[in-house]
Amino acid sequence: MPIKTKITKKEYINLSLFLIFNNIGVKILIGICLLGSVGTTIFLTAMGTYKLDIFDIIKPALIFFLMFFFFWNAIRKAYNTNKRLGETIEYRFDDDFLIIKGESFSGQVTWDTIHKVTQTDKWLLIYQTRNSANFISKKDISEGDIALLKNILNTHKVKNTL
Repeated sequence: MPIKTKITKKEYINLSLFLIFNNIGVKILIGICLLGSVGTTIFLTAMGTYKLDIFDIIKPALIFFLMFFFFWNAIRKAYNTNKRLGETIEYRFDDDFLIIKGESFSGQVTWDTIHKVTQTDKWLLIYQTRNSANFISKKDISEGDIALLKNILNTHKVKNTL
């Protein structure tokens, strides 16, 4: 079953930000930063050694905004420097292989080398490693194709959440 998809810069940025901020490590890091900032201010104010000012209220939002901005900028640069991300890519799922063919590349992957396959509301994510995924927009794939893919993955004992 062949599936053709093309990822726009906006889609790539949105998906990447979703995956980053959905990561438990990033959530813990944000929580520590915000808790440290707010907690220190509250503690020092309660001790009477510090006067609360407007920057103390803005600081947690600024921390979150700066993290978001740095992630967004890095993702945008990654998309701009990797021309393959903007190509039309055809995925062909068969019983033995996943064949990936772009405008400037092609590759074949056996099912035993696929780490896992997951889905979100808008995306199908095929992880070849723990941190590296190919993604297919769900607007380009039918429910029947997802069911067929699930059967192939289950047959080859590939971890999936389809």
